[in-house]
Amino acid sequence: MGEAGIVTDPRVDAYIEALPEWQQAICSQVRDLVHRADPEVRETIKRTRQPYFTLKGNVCALLAAKAWVNVFLYDGAIVPDPQGKQPSWWLEKAKVPCLVLIWSH
Repeated sequence: MGEAGIVTDPRVDAYIEALPEWQQAICSQVRDLVHRADPEVRETIKRTRQPYFTLKGNVCALLAAKAWVNVFLYDGAIVPDPQGKQPSWWLEKAKVPCLVLIWSH
């Protein structure tokens, strides 16, 4: 269990810790953002080694590549905006997963 009752998965910790420092920073920031958006989000590993964040289905997933980090966004409409400004904190109602690539090296 992480801070403030947030449930973390040690396998996700291990995945992030094994990455280069710049990818660790990105993955940790995404992880923190997801848990701040909704503390009920759970972490797991799917597809053998890929971190997933779930809440009544997939919310997002991480996959570090050689020169970037993939952030796969799923149906964000299942997680309400905690400030009530948007129908969804991720996407306004994605019908299919969305891929975001983050470069920071």
